[in-house]
Amino acid sequence: MFLFFSKRLTTNGLPSANLSLKSGNKVAKGTWLPARFGPTNRFTMKFLLSMDSILVRKWKALPLFLVAFLALFAADPKAATVPAGFTETVIQPPGGGPWNQAVGVTFDSAGRMFVWERIGRVWIKDPGDADFTLLLDISEEVGVWQDHGLLGFSLDPNFRVNGRIYLLYVVDRHYLLYFGTPNYDPNANQFDEATVGRLTRYTCRSSDNFRSVDPASRTILIGSTKQNGFAILSETHGVGSLLFAEDGTLLVSCGDGASPRAADTGGSANGSLAPQGLADGIIRPKEDIGAYRSQLLDCLSGKLLRIDPNTGNGLPSNPFYDSANPGSIRSRVWALGLRNPFRVSLRPET
Repeated sequence: MFLFFSKRLTTNGLPSANLSLKSGNKVAKGTWLPARFGPTNRFTMKFLLSMDSILVRKWKALPLFLVAFLALFAADPKAATVPAGFTETVIQPPGGGPWNQAVGVTFDSAGRMFVWERIGRVWIKDPGDADFTLLLDISEEVGVWQDHGLLGFSLDPNFRVNGRIYLLYVVDRHYLLYFGTPNYDPNANQFDEATVGRLTRYTCRSSDNFRSVDPASRTILIGSTKQNGFAILSETHGVGSLLFAEDGTLLVSCGDGASPRAADTGGSANGSLAPQGLADGIIRPKEDIGAYRSQLLDCLSGKLLRIDPNTGNGLPSNPFYDSANPGSIRSRVWALGLRNPFRVSLRPET
């Protein structure tokens, strides 16, 4: 199962490490990292661990998911106790320096390791490589504040044929509003303000064994404008996981965008950024209802989507599919009413 442990600490300079646990031909992958929790010196220690068995919540008959557990965890990662038959491996960062808030790790069919950082960078390392190589850097576009950043990453099941990779992240507000205009400053950031989450696909070049990305291949599947992205209206409850199902469909999770501090039913209560989002057109008046956005079928907030990775459209087998408008939000929805589906996993062999 995927486990997510969190404990706020009051120390600086905490180390980060990625862990890979193996048993037979199965690999358990995870990340231990410090992530700044706010403007103070507090840190959140996060450890994401994939185990053999999982807990399941079913929605109809598709292979299903586990939303991450939260628990206190303060032990040093070097002292972790692993199950019998497993081993612990510490993955050294590029160049021997620290990871910049590494979020996760995955492998392709040839054993290449992919590590993505919250700041918006993706690193690769083949089994014979001495160090990591930077595959992609979109940090200029990514909004890294509070719980937000580049959180979701997935390889296409046919990556070694088509070279496709998928990224799910929060867009920096300055980039969202001004990129491509005279007012854009590549060094500017606008944090703690309303913005959107975005799902983007890139293609790696087959000419160098998929070790570089073709910038011209960039395709935004969801969130090309401020009106059609995942609404980011609080410090948390934003975009989450990317995951391919066994049938080749792409699963995308996003929280309700509501304030985590108290009951959010709309407006500016409890620090919500909804009024700004409403003024910008990020949400419509009917969506200014806080956590209840998760119940709206024509709203991306608080949903698990199931889409065609080629087009970004919904699938005919989705429960609310509209054949007249396959690209509509309701056509993409697989599950709704979710608070913060930060991490999702598949049940093996389903």
